[in-house]
Amino acid sequence: MNCIRVKSVNDEYHVVLKFIEELAVFSDIHEREVFIEILLKIMKKKGCKIYANTIMLNHAHMVIKLSREAKLSSVMISLTTQFAKFYNKYHERKGRIFSRRYFSKPINEERYFFSSVKYAFMNPVKAGLVDSPWDYEWSSAHCYLEMKGPFFNCDIYERYNKHFFDATISFEEFIGKPGDDSLILDIERKRYYEREAKQIFIDELGKYGICNLKNHGDIKEARNVIRRLQQIGITFVQMKNFSGMTIQNLKKVLYSF
Repeated sequence: MNCIRVKSVNDEYHVVLKFIEELAVFSDIHEREVFIEILLKIMKKKGCKIYANTIMLNHAHMVIKLSREAKLSSVMISLTTQFAKFYNKYHERKGRIFSRRYFSKPINEERYFFSSVKYAFMNPVKAGLVDSPWDYEWSSAHCYLEMKGPFFNCDIYERYNKHFFDATISFEEFIGKPGDDSLILDIERKRYYEREAKQIFIDELGKYGICNLKNHGDIKEARNVIRRLQQIGITFVQMKNFSGMTIQNLKKVLYSF
């Protein structure tokens, strides 16, 4: 089921492109090089930034900041169309190469921004391809280690220092340190029909001891349960229907710090 696209207030998104598994699209180095070439060309044309990108065997992770003029759909259509055209011509084939519409999640808080960057860079480590994210050739992590390259964005350090003002570890240490991926929604996130979704909603509130989400006084607990419901796959529309809260108020609780 295709999910409704939610717009980021910061114009930043965690994006995942997933290819048909049996194709193993990025098994060829030339394919990876062309993908990066197309990505860079589109980012320059659209005036966008790539804070993180990682190419795996059959999918790619990106943390993107759009320009005010660019739309995520326009950027992704350009990227997927151009790369699919190249891939089919290169392999003398026809047909789709993507297993589904791209996954995207809006980034509306710094905590999720850095969790997304870390998740993208640590993907090759979790897959057992390398011991350190800095050792993987096909991600932009090395651009930050070397502090240069087409995907290097120096403002990420200012953001990191501002967000983790009391941290004792550097940005590089943060990226390479094992962490909690609970903020990152799974690509295969399930969607539930109303009856099942409502029961999940009631059960999750019960785990937190919350009787009425709308009038619950503990903002932190309310934020945690909303985030948990998101991770499970309960939509904002469903939460609105079950709680009596507006979507605006749900998001206000979720993104308040």
